[in-house]
Amino acid sequence: MRKQLLVLAVILGFSGLALGQPVGFTGDSEFSEEFTGGESFELGADFEVTPDREVPVFLELNVSNDEFEVPEEAFSVGVEGEKCGFMDEAYICDLGEFEQGEYEASLNIDSATNLRAETYDFELGLLSRVGLGSETASENAEANVPTNVPVGQSDVTVEASEDSSVDVTELDFVGVDHSDEFVGGIEVGVDEGVEASGTVRIGFDEFDVSGLDTDTLEVRYYNDSTGEWEGLASEAGDDYVEAEVDHFSVYAAFAQEHTPSTVGPSDPSESVEDESEVNESEEDPEPEPEPEPEPEPEPEDEDQEDTDEEEGVDLGEPEVPEDADAQGLTGQAAATASSYWYVFILLATAGFAYLRREDILDLLGRE
Repeated sequence: MRKQLLVLAVILGFSGLALGQPVGFTGDSEFSEEFTGGESFELGADFEVTPDREVPVFLELNVSNDEFEVPEEAFSVGVEGEKCGFMDEAYICDLGEFEQGEYEASLNIDSATNLRAETYDFELGLLSRVGLGSETASENAEANVPTNVPVGQSDVTVEASEDSSVDVTELDFVGVDHSDEFVGGIEVGVDEGVEASGTVRIGFDEFDVSGLDTDTLEVRYYNDSTGEWEGLASEAGDDYVEAEVDHFSVYAAFAQEHTPSTVGPSDPSESVEDESEVNESEEDPEPEPEPEPEPEPEPEDEDQEDTDEEEGVDLGEPEVPEDADAQGLTGQAAATASSYWYVFILLATAGFAYLRREDILDLLGRE
């Protein structure tokens, strides 16, 4: 998925240091064609791969006219349904990787319906690159003096054995298969025959590592002899991954796709044990039992209450237990207070009735 998206980065530019040209055409690569607009045709070219390993191959198609510059919209170029990119006034088509042998490339070309009726010249170029990039930088390095060369989000520190020029390209895409997801890359070249070592730092942003496990970030270099990516001891930061290198060529950062981990421990018994330990450690101290309330006394007979009052029985103050609730009466204290007010109301009612009785007798002339 990421590789397919990064192929579009070819549109942004094409540059890079040649690692030699292990491919070449075996037939004509130039011809002319007359168009009036709206035509479609196929353009084929034979090429050969000479190394005894797989190499990436790109086709570069230039279209020209003697009188004017041909715009990108004049033609649509594709390979097996995949549209080619356009940069530096040329269509760039990624053909894939090829082993040693002879092959034929076939391009599908559609001309725009409003294309000016003219004769157009087509010229094919064959390229073998590990990666493509648009950001480049160059510096002159003094012998045995570390020289830092920043480019895009990345940079390289070079210490050369002799005075040398250093050319660096930040890669947007690598055309060689790899098992993990491509994050970014850098291609470094020094003068031929000059020994050099240093540090390669590949920068990235959130988009570059979206959906990837950043703990698996690793810098690898492309071994041109074997056609394989080889990992290096790497150190990652928040927005970079770097490695010490003993030579300079093509380096790239890769990471594995992020795999969501399962929630909880793998062994259910461990979860139960851990949970019990937490509960034991966090368990509140056992509260002291509250005293059981004493049973409420049976209500006294009203006649008996009247008799007690008439005989001057001292009801006394209700006793409140020491552990009574400060916000209100509880238990026996509440029952005692209730009985006290109950007797008081009965006595008040009896007194009122007695007074009313005296009034009634006065009205009747105390008969």
